[in-house]
Amino acid sequence: MEEDHLVNKNFRILLKRVVAAYIDLFISAAIATVLYEMYKPICDYEMDYIPFVLTFAFVALLCKDLFDRSIGKRIMRLCILDIKTNSSPKLYQRVLRNITAPITVFEGVLVFMNNENRRLGDVLAGTVVDEIEHK
Repeated sequence: MEEDHLVNKNFRILLKRVVAAYIDLFISAAIATVLYEMYKPICDYEMDYIPFVLTFAFVALLCKDLFDRSIGKRIMRLCILDIKTNSSPKLYQRVLRNITAPITVFEGVLVFMNNENRRLGDVLAGTVVDEIEHK
């Protein structure tokens, strides 16, 4: 019975993480689109602004958890915890866990394969994503 509860909780957290990730991707894409439209008229060549916009979008994804939680995690009521202390992770852990952002699709396989809801970035940083309990 307890194992069923754990499986349900892990699945619920996984679904919330996927929705939170899509929210964060949408926000990064929206910012990148605004930057694209802003810099398009002032660039001499058609392709001058694209590396800047792509770099900004990547940095936004990399640093999305700098202020404790990303917007997507806040909306989905998720938090990042240091697995050893069960408290908010340090800044380097929040950045380190997102270093693997370019391989997020492959990380999803790892999340499905283990019962801890931890992707490669979480394993490297020593973090886990959990739900914020309703009070």
